[in-house]
Amino acid sequence: RTLIAKGSGGIIAGYMSAPYAKQDICNLDETAYLYCTAQTPRCGVIQAFKNKIGALRTLRILQKFDKLVETADESDKENFASLVNKLHDVSLLQGMEWAKEAWQSVTQDTIANRWRHTGILDEEMYELFESMNYL
Repeated sequence: RTLIAKGSGGIIAGYMSAPYAKQDICNLDETAYLYCTAQTPRCGVIQAFKNKIGALRTLRILQKFDKLVETADESDKENFASLVNKLHDVSLLQGMEWAKEAWQSVTQDTIANRWRHTGILDEEMYELFESMNYL
């Protein structure tokens, strides 16, 4: 969805991935616009984080299902169905561990690239930062 709002610098247009209600539309300043710009779908920092958590979650569900199938017997079909329904249950500790691992997997390049797309700093600044990595 495209969002068009009036900010202190004039008319601002940006992309919103979440649905919004008419009463949610209000004046925005450039900070909100730049935040939306920095978090575009498919290539943002938060999207990389969510993708990693999704991968970890899927891997755990598959591992739990394989273990469940290995240990299941034919006589306990009702219990098997209830256990299948619990495959998606995750403890708070497990969720925190996934979040930690997911954040650690977001590379500095991903973060730098997203900041570059905001246009806040001149391209020369990014070239300077990149050259400092080689020192």
